Amino acid sequence: MPNAVNRETLHEDIIAELEQDALMWARLSIEKLVCSVRCDEHGRVAEIVCEGRSFDDLRFYVSGCCEDLVLAAKGKLG
Repeated sequence: MPNAVNRETLHEDIIAELEQDALMWARLSIEKLVCSVRCDEHGRVAEIVCEGRSFDDLRFYVSGCCEDLVLAAKGKLG
């Protein structure tokens, strides 16, 4: 039965790696979306920090030069 255990471990490792890749692409996509928002008044772009090691605990912090920019960037997130 060692082969069954090794296959199960390999399967879990592959799933974990795929989840991390999906998380990375989600972060990059969200960062690109938020950073595309530019302040009409100041000309600056919004900034975002993504934290979390899984989709379940993923958190975003949006900042910018003014409240209007932050609200516009958050609006892009839905």
